[in-house]
Amino acid sequence: MEIKNIDKNFAAQPDLEGGEVITVPSDKVSLFGVKYYKDLGFLRMPCEDSAKVTPNISYLSGHTAGGRVAFMCDSSRIRINVSYPTLEKMYHMPLTGQAGFSLLEVKGEKEYLRYSFAPNFGSEDGYISTSRKLPGRGMRKYILYFPLYNKVKELEIVIEKGSSIKPFNPYKETLPFLYYGSSITQGGCASRPDNAYQSIVTKINHIDHINLGFTGNCKGEKEMAEFVAKTPCSLFIYAYDNNAPTPEHLKQTHEEFFKIFRKHQPNTPVIFVSATNYGENSKQYKKRRDIIIETYNNALKAGDKNVYFLDGKTMYPSSMRESCSVDGAHPNDLGFYFIARQILKISKKALNQ
Repeated sequence: MEIKNIDKNFAAQPDLEGGEVITVPSDKVSLFGVKYYKDLGFLRMPCEDSAKVTPNISYLSGHTAGGRVAFMCDSSRIRINVSYPTLEKMYHMPLTGQAGFSLLEVKGEKEYLRYSFAPNFGSEDGYISTSRKLPGRGMRKYILYFPLYNKVKELEIVIEKGSSIKPFNPYKETLPFLYYGSSITQGGCASRPDNAYQSIVTKINHIDHINLGFTGNCKGEKEMAEFVAKTPCSLFIYAYDNNAPTPEHLKQTHEEFFKIFRKHQPNTPVIFVSATNYGENSKQYKKRRDIIIETYNNALKAGDKNVYFLDGKTMYPSSMRESCSVDGAHPNDLGFYFIARQILKISKKALNQ
């Protein structure tokens, strides 16, 4: 017996043969958070910039965390075709978040999940999704969120032949939020791309974002600091604590990175974030937390009024801490919700000021 015979929701739907194929990027859609490079696919950093940091950063730049496609269409069905170099399976993160796409419909001030598209475990170089039903009946707004932990070489959106599709910008006319940090910043281990905390923040405040989280490889390099500092943003969220090999390394790089950023962006609000997995090794994480607080306090002493500290130790409600991660370190969707809530609270204060 097959699952599709037990639950009709798992049965393949009409596959839109002969439908209109939109190859992203296209003037029929709007692209955010990533750029497309021929033969390389979608990247978060230009090759010439990531190569200045480390080979690992160059590789991880191809993980499309924070990428989004926004469009309006009146099709009653949709399908996506995806190709990638490899399927990077992870034991503690579902494929829907790691390598899948989330399609959300924008209605008023909110976004509503329509579908999750994800590969099967044997789909090593890409997949063609089954088509999914859309409301149709006039132009509707959609945002398609890219995978958090996989490369995307090619993306095609397929809609019904004769349907209309055009781009739109769902975000306010302000510079994006910029995030730099560890695997948590990249989005591990959200069950869907739109459940990473940056996307939750963006869904609520309608401000675009750029995700420069590089799992295991954000170590405060000077070359990365220069790239981050030259990236225009309305708010900088600075959270690479977990990736510093030692507290001593964090001490050597944390404040210097911030000073490089301040040289280029003297008035942009900055949120310093310490690690959420404080209880795992409290002695070590206290050292790291104290280093971040020192950078924050030194900025205040220097007269900087646009700095804020977000304490990872108190990020989650104490009564729910054990329910907020998959492994004691990487947040699940609940953990990301609590992080997003804190970012929203501080960002509102920072931007109003």
